[in-house]
Amino acid sequence: MHCKGLVWIGLLLLLNNGCKNQKALVPTYFSVKETRVVPFQSTNERNQTVKDIWVFQYPEYIGTFEKPTIFPVIRTDENRLILQGGVWENNSPISRVAYPFWKADTLFFDFQPGEVKEIVPKFEYFIDTLLILPLNETFENQEIKFQLFNNFLTDTTSLLRTTEDVFDGIYAGKVIFNDTNKVFEITSIQDFSLPRAKTQTWLEFCYKSTLSLRVGLIVKSFNDLKVEASDMLTFRDGQWHTMYINLTPIVFKAQPDAKFQLFMYANGKGENHTLYLDNIRIIYFK
Repeated sequence: MHCKGLVWIGLLLLLNNGCKNQKALVPTYFSVKETRVVPFQSTNERNQTVKDIWVFQYPEYIGTFEKPTIFPVIRTDENRLILQGGVWENNSPISRVAYPFWKADTLFFDFQPGEVKEIVPKFEYFIDTLLILPLNETFENQEIKFQLFNNFLTDTTSLLRTTEDVFDGIYAGKVIFNDTNKVFEITSIQDFSLPRAKTQTWLEFCYKSTLSLRVGLIVKSFNDLKVEASDMLTFRDGQWHTMYINLTPIVFKAQPDAKFQLFMYANGKGENHTLYLDNIRIIYFK
C-alpha cells in the first residue's frame, strides 16, 4: 500500500475516535408564543405589540428572534437569561431594535437538554422619574390634547372620545370616515421642546385601523413651519397594535430653538372607515 493511503487511513481512525469521545451538546429550548407589556403608569398587563425577543445569556448575546419562536441555549455555566423586548422602528420589519424604554426581563432556569420550556416574557417601562413625556394622551381626561390642522377644510373629521373599543383604561379616541368626513388631519394643541442631544426620542401609540396613517412632527423655528411626516405601514386587520416611531433624526436636524407639535393624517377617500387611537405618547429619558 502506498504511503499516502496509510496516512489517510490514520487520519480517519483519529477522527473516528475523536467523534466517539466527544459528547454531543443538546440544547435546552425556550418557546415564546406571546409576551406581555405593562403600559406606562399602569398596572394592567396587556398584549402590547412586541415583535422580537433579544436574548442574552450573560455576558453573551444569543440572538434576536421574531415571535413566535423557539430558541436554543447550549451553555450550562450560566442559568440566567436576559430578555429584551424588540420593536419594528417606524413599523418597518427591516429595522428591528430593542425598545429603549422597557426594562429587560430576567429568567432563571434549570438546564435540561432537549426540553422545550414555554415562557411569557413581561416588559415594564422604566419608572416615570427617569422619563419625560412632553405629550401623553390617554383619553381618560375630558379635554383632548389635539386640534384640527386646518379649520377651513369642509371635509375633515374629528377625533372623539369613546368607550366602545379601548386598548387600555376606560376611554380611547375614535375617528369616523365616510363620504362627507374624508380627511383626518390633526396636531397636538401645545407646542413642546425636544432634546437635540443623543437622547433617543420616540413616539408610540396604540391604534386599530382600516386605513393607512401618516405620522410625524410639525417643526417650528423662527417664522418657519414645516411638516416632517411619513406614511407608515399600518396593520389593518381589525386588531389593536402599537406603533413605535423614532423621532430622534427629525429632532436632531431641527434648529436648537425649535418647537414641535405631533402631526397625524389619514385620508378615507370618501369610503367608510374607522380609526381608534389610545396611549399617544412622545417619550425620552431625562
